[in-house]
Amino acid sequence: MENGPQVNTQDSKSKKPEKPKKDEKLSTKSIGKMVTDDKEDYKQAIELVTECARLVHIRWLQGQLAKNLIETIHKYRHRQWNMILNECKNKKAVGLWLTPHRGIEIWNIFNSTKKKIYTDQRVLKHFLSIVTFLAWRFYNPKKNDFTPWSKVTAIVKDLIDKDVLYLLKENKSINKTIEDIPWKCSFVKPELDKAEKKFKICFECALPLEENKLLTCNICKMISFCSLECLKENVERANCHPCSNDLKLKHFPSQDSYMY
Repeated sequence: MENGPQVNTQDSKSKKPEKPKKDEKLSTKSIGKMVTDDKEDYKQAIELVTECARLVHIRWLQGQLAKNLIETIHKYRHRQWNMILNECKNKKAVGLWLTPHRGIEIWNIFNSTKKKIYTDQRVLKHFLSIVTFLAWRFYNPKKNDFTPWSKVTAIVKDLIDKDVLYLLKENKSINKTIEDIPWKCSFVKPELDKAEKKFKICFECALPLEENKLLTCNICKMISFCSLECLKENVERANCHPCSNDLKLKHFPSQDSYMY
């Protein structure tokens, strides 16, 4: 009679099933640390959402400035761009909030709507020339006494025309590259948003503004704050608002101002 497979009884007895580990009890200290971490995570999440809201607000603001400027240029498009300057409104705000590269980004977004006004290359050239001219004073703020109402000299006009031609060539090359890409990324386009009411918010905390409790920037007149605390918090942010230095000097003269 053949014997079946033998089982090593010694090995089976020596291997005892492992007992499940008991859950460790949370100490008061560890619970307190978890609560603190949750608070910090929540605070960071709020700050991130507020920062995103501020960026969307800025993009919408720039879009409104660009749209109004383009409409004025289209009306007088038969003129040279330096002559159209006299008809433009909010020149100071345009110079503060728009740059040539940002201007061409906004134009490309407007161009996606297929409206006739945003396909006119002459209007685009005038638009970029005016934005470049109004933004010139930021190239050398220490020595440049340029203002939006400065006269456009022949030398300045020639330099700006050359800059704009370079920008247009660069933009054409970029657009051609994008067309060759088989896929396109969709993204938020607040520049096309017509709901002005949703942007009547504090530029710092992004909460709705109350008419009797708002502090509007007296320089660009484009953004407002719900309180002096929010204004103070915002002027301390680097590269957040182009009027920060002037606002800091006006509302907090006792504090050290930024060095130019």
